Amino acid sequence: MSHAGVSRTLIVLVAATSLVSCGQEAQSLAQNPPDPTGPIQIKFTCDGGNAIGLTDRAGVPAWSISQDKNTDISWEVAPNVTINSIAAKTPANPLPIDVDPNEHGGSGGKKYKAKIKNIPGTDKHYYQYSIDVTCHSQTGFDLRLVIDPQFIVPR
Repeated sequence: MSHAGVSRTLIVLVAATSLVSCGQEAQSLAQNPPDPTGPIQIKFTCDGGNAIGLTDRAGVPAWSISQDKNTDISWEVAPNVTINSIAAKTPANPLPIDVDPNEHGGSGGKKYKAKIKNIPGTDKHYYQYSIDVTCHSQTGFDLRLVIDPQFIVPR
């Protein structure tokens, strides 16, 4: 076999190995996505088709978020979306947050900010919570939706 034949074979092997590696990395990310960081983006559209999404600024899905104690957290929306409330689904398991008195939704585009309380214990605790939002369409109707994500706080 000539040197050119060896080079082509080597290139094909390297390319095939790279494709397998990329496929394994993509499969690993799909099965174990990275944790969302920073503000949670509530993406709710009601003009030209309804859609909902929860991501961080990098686009990482945020349907389940994990936050450490004594850290800030915020949820952000587009100018035509209002965060009506963020609350625990059951009063027996309240969210361990102190809500910012000035930035807690209530009008279009206003973020909802909070600080995670320093709760005792060492195990992770899971909180079922809901986000009540309203999308104000350009055609004049309002579409209200309650979103059902999960909140995890390592203790």
